[in-house]
Amino acid sequence: MAWWFEEPWFRRFQREMERAMAKTFKEMPKFGEMKFPEIPEIAPTTDVSETDNEIIIKLDMPGIKKEDIELYATPDSVEVKAERTVLEEEKKAHFYRKERSYRAYHRVLPMPIKIDPNSIEAQYEKGILTLRAAKVEKAKKKIKIKVK
Repeated sequence: MAWWFEEPWFRRFQREMERAMAKTFKEMPKFGEMKFPEIPEIAPTTDVSETDNEIIIKLDMPGIKKEDIELYATPDSVEVKAERTVLEEEKKAHFYRKERSYRAYHRVLPMPIKIDPNSIEAQYEKGILTLRAAKVEKAKKKIKIKVK
């Protein structure tokens, strides 16, 4: 046995470590009770620009199918939601592969000026969602927009 095991300073250190470990494991939840964080939603990279007559919004959302995009608009904001889940499976002799992928996009964009929600045109091409909304003065209610 090493000489320091018998030293008073080492015994105090050992007792403190044992006390700290006992407290840590006592307060730690059991594995079955542990809560794991959810996969966060990603706020897509966005450009908002303005012309004399409209607001143009471009959102980068690669890997999403246009039918998986949900758009909602009010005169003051545009909300974009999309979700992608991929399960790819390939079986060959002496080979097995299984991959999963999940991604969720969500963003609420306040508009710099009032827009007409009914005028919004949405186009999704090569991973970029482009929205064009006419500027207006009067406010209207929230509506759902169809992506072309």
